[in-house]
Amino acid sequence: GKIVVGDPSYFPSKVKKVKQVVRAICILNHPLPNTNDSYSCQIILPQKAVKRASDIYVFATSYAHNVVSDGRWLATVSTTVETSNPEGELEAGLALVGPVLEKVVVVSDVFEPTDDGRADRAFVS
Repeated sequence: GKIVVGDPSYFPSKVKKVKQVVRAICILNHPLPNTNDSYSCQIILPQKAVKRASDIYVFATSYAHNVVSDGRWLATVSTTVETSNPEGELEAGLALVGPVLEKVVVVSDVFEPTDDGRADRAFVS
């Protein structure tokens, strides 16, 4: 039979909020320092190294991948929110990014399904 797979926003009665994620989306005019001028990279700061319960993720990509204009890089720093100062939790990751031209910080809710979806064949991703 048919099934439906969908984002939690389509099934508010079938999900519960379990945590939040904070992301800083940054526009740069340079590659991340100490990355051999890479056009893209990912850095993971392990939770123990940053004295947190969650890792901090730093991702960068660039004009070489046609995601930003020539001479620009896009960097995202993200982690699970653990305090009442989500942006402050990104400091260790932002320190690796270097000078930022523009930055947007977003806190997003993370949901999980309240059931396995088998009964009504609606599966929440």
